Amino acid sequence: MIVKHLKWGQEGRSGFIPRHRASKALKGVYATLQHAEEHIDKEDNITAIELSFLCLQYALEALQYGDDSDGHFGDAIRESLELISQAIEEGANFWSKEQYERVYELVIQKAMQHEFDDWVECRIQLLNACVSLCLYDEIEKQFKTLIYSMASSSDDWNAQYINKELKQVELHLLQNKYSSKEVEAFLEKHIEDYHMREQIIQSAINHGEYEKVLQLTTDGIQQDQQLPGIVSMWKRYAFKAHQHLGHTEEMRELALELMQKGEYDFYKEFKALHSTEQWPEVLEELLNSLPNSNLYARLIVEEQQSKRILDYCKEYPTRIGHYYQFIKEQYYEEVCALFIDAITIDAQSSSNRKNYKDVCRSINVMREAGYTVEAERLITDLLQTYPKRPAFIEELKNIMK
Repeated sequence: MIVKHLKWGQEGRSGFIPRHRASKALKGVYATLQHAEEHIDKEDNITAIELSFLCLQYALEALQYGDDSDGHFGDAIRESLELISQAIEEGANFWSKEQYERVYELVIQKAMQHEFDDWVECRIQLLNACVSLCLYDEIEKQFKTLIYSMASSSDDWNAQYINKELKQVELHLLQNKYSSKEVEAFLEKHIEDYHMREQIIQSAINHGEYEKVLQLTTDGIQQDQQLPGIVSMWKRYAFKAHQHLGHTEEMRELALELMQKGEYDFYKEFKALHSTEQWPEVLEELLNSLPNSNLYARLIVEEQQSKRILDYCKEYPTRIGHYYQFIKEQYYEEVCALFIDAITIDAQSSSNRKNYKDVCRSINVMREAGYTVEAERLITDLLQTYPKRPAFIEELKNIMK
């Protein structure tokens, strides 16, 4: 059934499955996955695993000769893996030791096949699914030996990625079977991995150990200087710790740093740390430090900084359509001039019908803003300026009143 539908999805002699046929080509795979779910419901979990592996195999193969622009093949692969994990997790509640061993051999044999060499995420997910099978020490010993053997001493990115994922699998095993002390010792041992450090920080927060959080985040910031996103994460955790400890000045400093990195969420936190009397001066300093930040435009609107919004639109005229509503009453004539400048600039660079439609949409926004007479005059000017652009002329005439 799987093969039949995949063949129906192929186009001509090329054997390729085009985008518009991908969903139908996978009907057999999805029907089989449904059968697998039914087997889980009947507690026939081993059959469900075998059926899911069948779907996984064919979905992976089909991805090599199919267009997955809409993600249908990826979804089939993901659902196959999820069903395998579900079947193992639920089956572990009632299987005998022999069944544990049988399933372990089945899953590991599949996971270590060469076809997964290029699908590391799939292999890792299958290894994670095996954690539930390590109830018995003999299976756990085999499993640990396997994941240790998979680690690489190479410095290349791919090897380092696999090593990190294998550490996560080992951590999953410890969390599933061992005490919190043993888990914490493992995390401390591998604290150079930011995933591990983050889990220690979260544990410290849960236990109210905020000074420990500050030390961990300080060390993390120092260690991960080349990873701006991770450094920002450590600063967010540090902010939370300072918040619990009542360190107002440190909170201000961190909130400012995070806002300067474009993190809008800290704007209200930062504002709340200043009195009503302090805020106007602080805001002025803040906005002066953010002219090239994505946050700048949001804050000048939030704080109703009309003059700054006007200046911003003068620098970026084509954005007036988004901001006119905030400044039209105070700067009626200036806003009109900005609309004309923005539309004129867009018209000059337009070269196809899509561009012309965009220009016409901007003219309609100008009308909605209340500049009806000026918009009509602008249309007339554009008709006279671009007589040799018939498509543009047609679009302009379509919006004439």
